[in-house]
Amino acid sequence: MISKIFQNLVLIIFITMMLTSCVSPVNLTTAPTTQIDPTPQATQPQLTSREAQVQSVEIQTLETNPSQINAVVHGNLNESCAALGESQVQYLSNMIGITVYVVSRSDIGCMQLTTPFETTIPLNTNDLPDGTYTVIANGVSVVFTLPMIDSTASPEPAGITAPTSSACVDSAAFVSDVTIPDNTIFIPNTPFTKTWRLKNTGTCTWDDNYLVAYISGSTMSQQPGYWIVPQGQSVSPGQTLDVSVGMTSPVENGNYASYWGLKKSDGEYMPIQGGANGNSFFVKIKVNNGAIEGKITDQSITIELEQGSGTVCTANATYFVHASISADGATTAAYEIGSTAGQIPAGYFQSSPTGPVSLYVTGTITFDQAGTKTIDYRFVGPYPHPDDITVNLRINGGEWRNTKLSC
Repeated sequence: MISKIFQNLVLIIFITMMLTSCVSPVNLTTAPTTQIDPTPQATQPQLTSREAQVQSVEIQTLETNPSQINAVVHGNLNESCAALGESQVQYLSNMIGITVYVVSRSDIGCMQLTTPFETTIPLNTNDLPDGTYTVIANGVSVVFTLPMIDSTASPEPAGITAPTSSACVDSAAFVSDVTIPDNTIFIPNTPFTKTWRLKNTGTCTWDDNYLVAYISGSTMSQQPGYWIVPQGQSVSPGQTLDVSVGMTSPVENGNYASYWGLKKSDGEYMPIQGGANGNSFFVKIKVNNGAIEGKITDQSITIELEQGSGTVCTANATYFVHASISADGATTAAYEIGSTAGQIPAGYFQSSPTGPVSLYVTGTITFDQAGTKTIDYRFVGPYPHPDDITVNLRINGGEWRNTKLSC
């Protein structure tokens, strides 16, 4: 009996050892901790966007199938910290509008520096019908004709000439003003006839289905469109035509402009070579009821130290700039204020202590009667040369008046 018990005890010890050897060991570790970077995140620069200064636009055609047409835009960047932003393209009838943006820092002062740029902007013309289009990039225009390409057409058999399209293309050129030179003065509510001389530079013959039609500006005519030739007459390609519109001067004093173009009665405005905005010609008049307009009689600009800002001609000093303008009667004065330190701007202008800074300021003031008016700005750094500061004033596009800071 004792032997039987001893055998059972040995068996129990053996099974316990086997179970213990099959259990995997457990590693006890602490949970990982997240590392926090004590360094604060860098302040993101503040940027401002505006339209770029465009000088010219060219059309580039790539020999692909279908063909790719690009607008190559040339212009200038006027600040050392400026860069081109993303351009926007809009398609409206036979006009393609491009807005080229420039981006620059607004949280720091940027040195005035002129740098030429060139940017190529693809034009999506695959879905546009064949014809003549005007591209306008920031006010600068160019005209191109979209070729007719049929990428699905089968090659013509050898020895057979493919038929040519009978469609013609409308275009014109501005030759001259025949009547009413620009800025002609009229008394209010006076009838007159404006005549332009135009040339048919396209391949279509203009007939009595063509109109001279109002586009924009002052509406000084009785209706928005007039036939350019009587019924049965025509103007062949290469011929010139005098186009006239009867108008009446507005009843209020002021400067007025009215823009007109040529189009078929059921078509779009055709491109006008040498015209305005690529597709128009205009009349500009002045209306005066006979009252004598005042004149600018004097202008001056002064610069003085802002009290408590620092010592004059040092980096910490700030100043007040005062531009004074005098007139002998009712008139308008357009002013420009800038600064120079050699060949670069001397500093920055502010309209208030917390307002934005600008290298160059412009504006308009109106005189209801004879008198003197003063325009005030703060002038602040950073200055490239604190001891070489000159402020400049010009009125109505005349000569610059300069005042140098006395050190």
